[in-house]
Order: sequence, then structure tokens, then C-alpha cells
Amino acid sequence: MNGTINDVFEPIVQSLTKILFWDPFAAVGFHFGAPVPFIVVWLIAGAIFFTFYLKFINFRGLKHGVDLALGRSSKFAECTLGVKYRKMSPEGVVSGGPMYYLRDGLKERGYKNFGGCGYRVYWKADWTSSF
Repeated sequence: MNGTINDVFEPIVQSLTKILFWDPFAAVGFHFGAPVPFIVVWLIAGAIFFTFYLKFINFRGLKHGVDLALGRSSKFAECTLGVKYRKMSPEGVVSGGPMYYLRDGLKERGYKNFGGCGYRVYWKADWTSSF
């Protein structure tokens, strides 16, 4: 089933990837050492434009905005890793989460002992915070 879904969406994802992650600066000859995707340029330009156009410069809310952006990005990373390293038993029971990707993901990168330590630290923090 997963192969069929991937075959259907692969051309769409490749087309969107070519558009959204195209480097407009490299196309005109500017090189900054790392590619700057089109989507990042578009979002920054829109944020700057609407901030000044709507006269919405609120420095008191800056910390909240930064916290919100960091929280959302870490949540996205956690969900993505949780799906990547989940396990499925022959009975169809799915298990996974932070302890799995800490243990298996770091072991995959060559940090076997660090992954086991991270697994235990997360378990202990989760366990103590539940009381």
C-alpha cells in the first residue's frame, strides 16, 4: 500500500520541491555559501512587507513569536522522527515515539551509547514529570 501511495504522489512532490527549493540567488549569479530556497526568500519578503505595510511592529510580541516558531519547528521535527522510527508488529500494533528515535536514530548514526543514554534521560524526565 505504501508503495502505491508513494508512486502516486512522487511526481507532485518532485515538482513542488523544484519550485519551492529553487535557489533564485544562484540563478542570477550570487552565491552565499549555502543555497537560499525560494520559499524562504518569499516568506521573509512577505513578512517584511506586511510588517511595515500594516504598521505592525510590536517588539513586546517578538519573544512570543520566536518561542512559537521554535516550538512549532521542534514539534514538526519530533513528529517526523517519531513516524520514521516507529515499529510495527506482525499483529499490526504500532509503537514509537521519542524513546525509539533517540535509541534507534542515534544508533543508526553511530552513537549507540549516546542513544541509549538519551533514551534513559527522556524516560526519567517523562516519568518524573508525570507526578
